Amino acid sequence: MLAHFTPHPTNVDLVRISIPCCSCRKPHRFDMPEEDWFAGLDALTNGSLTQHAFPNLAADHREMLISRICPRCFDRICHD
Repeated sequence: MLAHFTPHPTNVDLVRISIPCCSCRKPHRFDMPEEDWFAGLDALTNGSLTQHAFPNLAADHREMLISRICPRCFDRICHD
């Protein structure tokens, strides 16, 4: 996983996750609670699947964590 996180600019309880798409190279960002981010990383480290480690994260954001492919490129690659 090649994701970067930074503090959210206006909400101290959130982190901003940034992942560059490996296909189009555009950065994709989403926010999530800092507590959930670190709990999810801990769960992944201990062998959990991404959908279990980040159950409250949208499926397209989880896909970005797994494959680094953004939703637009995923549709183009997998549904053509």
